Amino acid sequence: NAPARVFVGTDSAQMLGVKMLEYSIKKHASLSVVVEPIDDAGIPVPADPANRSRTGFSFSRFKIPELCGYRGRGVYMDADMQVFTDILDLWARPFDGARVLYAEGPASQGRIPQFSVLLLDCANLDWDVKKIVNGFDQGRYNYADLMQKLCIVDPEHKRGGLPFEWNSLECYEPGKTNLIHYTDMPTQPWVSANNQNGKLFYDACKEALADGFLDADYVYQELAKGHISPDFPGWVGLPPPANLAELKADWKPPYKRFAGMPPARPKLAGG
Repeated sequence: NAPARVFVGTDSAQMLGVKMLEYSIKKHASLSVVVEPIDDAGIPVPADPANRSRTGFSFSRFKIPELCGYRGRGVYMDADMQVFTDILDLWARPFDGARVLYAEGPASQGRIPQFSVLLLDCANLDWDVKKIVNGFDQGRYNYADLMQKLCIVDPEHKRGGLPFEWNSLECYEPGKTNLIHYTDMPTQPWVSANNQNGKLFYDACKEALADGFLDADYVYQELAKGHISPDFPGWVGLPPPANLAELKADWKPPYKRFAGMPPARPKLAGG
């Protein structure tokens, strides 16, 4: 069924990532797609800090069945992703008795399991996000149980039925990778030029700017909010801000707030 509904977990600091994920999805899609940002707003905060959201959107994926009216399908993705192929390949996959399909990564990568790309059978998932998060305080599970094992779904109803190529962690193989996940926050392309696959993102941004999907003013607004590197305009072919040196001296990447270091909020010269 169309449109495909893609829910993107994000916070205010990653909205550029959301826009570019939307661009990459719609560029390749053979069906209509609706991309909807979601976050943890309105979700209870667990009493134990160890069980609290690691981002501003960790628990937001559990809202999706309700947002879909407990009907049809829903896709969950993180904001730090880029798609290279038709999302129909993901959207139309059969559940075959499962209610959640996810992508399993190769054990050789040594990364913890991720449920960051999901295809959900919303008609058969009675998730209530508030009840799910309250399960922490009731001692029914901990953060790792929920986020790394998806313990709220019985084993027979969840399956790694999505190819790894739909959640390729910091790895890109031309003609093979369907979705790259820029999962390492210190090298995400909007905060660092040191991502080994960053050119993929910058080339897409240049294309989106040329197409009018991404607006240069929006880029500078995100820069003024401290959400992206002061160098980012230059990485995508835009003029640098007049006070570039000052911005670079004061700027801290947004992800550092998760370590107790709030991001700087620099202002552009004249702005």
